[in-house]
Amino acid sequence: MDNRKIAEFLKGTIDPNQRVAAEEQLKQVEKIIGVAPSLLQIVMSSDVEMPVRQAGAIYLKNMIHNSWTEAGEEEEPRFHIHEQDRGILRDQLVDAVVHAPPPLRSQLCVCIGVISKVDFPGRWSSLVDKICVYLQSPEVAGWHGALSSLLALVKCFEYTKGDERAPMDEAMNLLLPMVQSIMVNTLLNDYSIPALAMQRLILKTFFALTQHHLPLNLVTQERFSQWMEIVRVVLDRKNPEYDKKVEDEDEREELEQSEWWKTKKWAIRILLRMFERYGSPGSVTKEYKTFATWYLNAFSHGALQVIFTIMDSYRKGDFVANKVLRDGILYLKNGVSHAYAWKFVKPHCNIILADIIFPLMCHSESDDKLWKDDPIEYVRVKYGWLNL
Repeated sequence: MDNRKIAEFLKGTIDPNQRVAAEEQLKQVEKIIGVAPSLLQIVMSSDVEMPVRQAGAIYLKNMIHNSWTEAGEEEEPRFHIHEQDRGILRDQLVDAVVHAPPPLRSQLCVCIGVISKVDFPGRWSSLVDKICVYLQSPEVAGWHGALSSLLALVKCFEYTKGDERAPMDEAMNLLLPMVQSIMVNTLLNDYSIPALAMQRLILKTFFALTQHHLPLNLVTQERFSQWMEIVRVVLDRKNPEYDKKVEDEDEREELEQSEWWKTKKWAIRILLRMFERYGSPGSVTKEYKTFATWYLNAFSHGALQVIFTIMDSYRKGDFVANKVLRDGILYLKNGVSHAYAWKFVKPHCNIILADIIFPLMCHSESDDKLWKDDPIEYVRVKYGWLNL
């Protein structure tokens, strides 16, 4: 079908006066072979207006979500995307993510995630090869899209273990060292916003890979130590543009949303997760008992020194993002229950309690104003973040 006609229908979905009719027309034509790849072509066409491209990305995402697989034996017959179109989309989606502008990339990554759950690795073994090609390329511009595609794949297996996640572990045996090398050799000392965004993607990928199940055959002690060093560097580094005293509330919000602090947020989230789930002897499953003892002895002192530095910055009045402060405190909470870690925490205990914990617990003037103006918002702000 003519791409221009489909683009007209998509443009109509943005206009409130034409939306219903345009959506009905799209519903009619989506069953035609070739329409799904045409949608992707429209999304990637620089000649099409951005709102139309965004509408196309959303429509393609919903189409893939609802119609990628055939109906089961006990389901009523329904439309599904033809295998010819599915093959084209599998071949082109990673390239599309790499070259798509940010407003479109997130929608296309959802498409990769949906398809991966069904077709990886059987019908989509080339997914890993595509990601590999871009990560091995010296063209840094392609890395963000490749890392976004990798994160979409890893998140499909985030809560699996055993044989169910074997395909991902096999893929990550190739990709994880590649990503770690990019992080250490190219990105870690680059504080530009694009580089920080890629660092955040890498940390999110490692977190998704390990947060529910730590594959010890994949993340060996040597490899784990390398990643903990990355986490330490990210949390320890300073930048006067972001690590400073802040009075203005708008500036605080801006810093909270900055890539600099988002990257630190994921780094400390990894640190906390590794300790609470795999590094606490006595509270881990049998397969992690040896690892937990090794973690406690090898990383307790270094990790706590990083946390103490963050706490000291906050105590001196420098800006620290709320979620970074929260996870730092939670790490200390877990640490005091272990005699080995407690000996490092004990000398700092009085200062942390007096200068950080107690002031955080006190009811301030701004708290009182918020409580009187909006009690529901007060509860959300004061207690809701603990569950994030």
